[in-house]
Amino acid sequence: MTRFPMQEEVRSFIEKEEAGCIGCKACMKGCPMLEEWCENPKMLLGELSRGDFPMRMPYTCLLCGYCTRVCPKDVSFRDVFFRLRQESVRHFDGKLPKELRVGGVRMHQTLSASPLIASKIPETETLFFPGCALLAQSPEIVEKTYAYLQKSVKGLGITNRCCFKPTEYLGDAEKFFDYAAQLQRDFRAAGVKTILTACSNCYMSFRRHVKDIEIRSVYEVLAETGLPAKKKNAYRDGGCVAVHDPCPTRNEKPMQEAVRALAKELGLKTEELSFSGARTLCCGTGGMVKMTAPAIHKKHVARRAEEGGDGTYLTYCRECAATLTENGRPAVHLLDLLFGDGAVRTNQGLLAAWKNRIGARNMGKKPHE
Repeated sequence: MTRFPMQEEVRSFIEKEEAGCIGCKACMKGCPMLEEWCENPKMLLGELSRGDFPMRMPYTCLLCGYCTRVCPKDVSFRDVFFRLRQESVRHFDGKLPKELRVGGVRMHQTLSASPLIASKIPETETLFFPGCALLAQSPEIVEKTYAYLQKSVKGLGITNRCCFKPTEYLGDAEKFFDYAAQLQRDFRAAGVKTILTACSNCYMSFRRHVKDIEIRSVYEVLAETGLPAKKKNAYRDGGCVAVHDPCPTRNEKPMQEAVRALAKELGLKTEELSFSGARTLCCGTGGMVKMTAPAIHKKHVARRAEEGGDGTYLTYCRECAATLTENGRPAVHLLDLLFGDGAVRTNQGLLAAWKNRIGARNMGKKPHE
């Protein structure tokens, strides 16, 4: 078992969280990793403050924020494990142990920052930022979404850039802030004043780290502008769908309301899962546990997939849709309903995904009718 010392600032933070915890176990009801490691969360916080834990433990947390949302005392295991991930990177001098299997994440982030992949931010006041997953897996949907938005958003630009949230999730604060600072400089140089995101991770990352630029959800914009005429009530015979809210934006009620309004305009009937809105559960891939803790990933995906009866889930996160679909629960992305054929999709292979990302460099350079 590899253990390591932590900085006093981090230890003090964990001790403060331990003091606040009343041991009610509310956090454990929707968390697959806490029940893996403890019977009482307050006792676990004590062990963490002493540095008495396996090195891999912080990387089994989904970082989804459910624990904080349901805690009557606002204790945040998410913040505890996030800080311990940062301590891990510091302790191992940036070279995390191979057993965590994060080499692919590192490569993805390095390539995403490369000028061979990343497009230049176009000069524009309003920028559509679809995010890596949609661009890699559904480029045609992104292009159709962009073309439709251009009709109502004057001079709208688009980019295939990454928000670099995976680097932050790894705990590599120094590298993440380097990436974020470069993005900020590029946004300012291009004169960007508003960013429209289609990805919940991008949305929250920019809200926290991008200064003096308005960050909006594309779903709120679409709810304001309305659907393409041919899509109104297009799915009125499509039955009922259960809405799966992505965990990064669990507290973004206007976004959640916009998604449901769009679904209604499409003619869909919606139902709420037992855990939805602010209390939504992660799809199982949060915090990159698919790589770092595959057993917990599979356990939690199965739980979420079994929650909604026999029907299809509707979500607005590409990774959520693919993860649930690949584990037996058909899930469709809202943009596939708005601008595609409404098909349930699994992820494409790695080479196809990168080919799509590279091809997306040219989006916005050709006129749309």
